[in-house]
Amino acid sequence: FCKQYLPFHIFHIHCIIPRFWTIIADLCSCDIPITKDEKIQFLLTHKIALWDVLQSCSIQGADDTSIQEPVANPIHLLLQKTSMKAIFTTGSKAAVLYEKYCLSKTGIPAITLPSTSPANCRMTYDDLKQAYAVILPYLR
Repeated sequence: FCKQYLPFHIFHIHCIIPRFWTIIADLCSCDIPITKDEKIQFLLTHKIALWDVLQSCSIQGADDTSIQEPVANPIHLLLQKTSMKAIFTTGSKAAVLYEKYCLSKTGIPAITLPSTSPANCRMTYDDLKQAYAVILPYLR
């Protein structure tokens, strides 16, 4: 096991696999942001905050089932400083971790979205886009 810090925004900002960005951009009828600056601008324009449930943990590679020593991000502090309308988690592991470590502090149940990871190969692009469409009312 190695100790890893999991800044969600860095993973998704630098992610070379664009399924997340492709779906979000498609739903917003925008061009897919490519560079880090474009992604940041896209998020600001659409008032989307990305933050991992965990601040750090011990994990083997990218295997979520191996997570040990989880330390939650203080999402409740972010909520105190913003006017967020909803919390979404991407993937079942993030949903479980949010419920276990964050829900009692935020008081806001998360809406679970399917993972956009290539490991989630059972879902087609269209399936993912349809599932992620639930975010649209919150972007208006």
